[in-house]
Amino acid sequence: MLLHRATVAPGYFDFMGIRMSAGRDFTERDEASAQTVMIVNETFARHFFGDSPAVGRTVHTGGGLLTIVGEVKDSKYDSPMELPQPYFYVPFRQWFARGLNFSVMIKTRGDPMAVIPDLRREALALNQDAFFRSVPFEDAVGFSLYPQRVAAILLSATAILCLVLAALGLYSVMSYAISQRTQEFGVRIAWERVGSRFCNW
Repeated sequence: MLLHRATVAPGYFDFMGIRMSAGRDFTERDEASAQTVMIVNETFARHFFGDSPAVGRTVHTGGGLLTIVGEVKDSKYDSPMELPQPYFYVPFRQWFARGLNFSVMIKTRGDPMAVIPDLRREALALNQDAFFRSVPFEDAVGFSLYPQRVAAILLSATAILCLVLAALGLYSVMSYAISQRTQEFGVRIAWERVGSRFCNW
């Protein structure tokens, strides 16, 4: 089974509003020389351990043996539309390596784009070869909903086309029905005029 993970720093779950279900968060002591640890979400714990506690268990991954020190609530990882899936987190200080791409999330007051120049300067001061790209959180969420937006636009266009075709069809039927009764309408109009003259006499 293919599982996805995230490399996060201490305080990530509090920052993102993801509540702990059991165990502890990562700390600065979870460094390269310490015991390798991980935090799993509730779906991971339920899928692999059922109703048994997940904290304290050891899991074998591609990176070796990791001990579960915490369990957190399920979240959304790639799209707001996705179903719950097993997911786990590893501490940044144990898994960071040269060449690793990572994201930094920052909360600001006011316009978030105003701090981009300062962030770019600090990032390049640490590594002149760093690739720096900034995206507002709202835009990142919008990108993940792109397929749903395209589907909604196509569905709306199809609905409008069906409405136009239905209106044209109704107009054609009504026009044909009226053309078939043109002679009848003429007779009725003539009769009403003749009848009114008889009444006036």
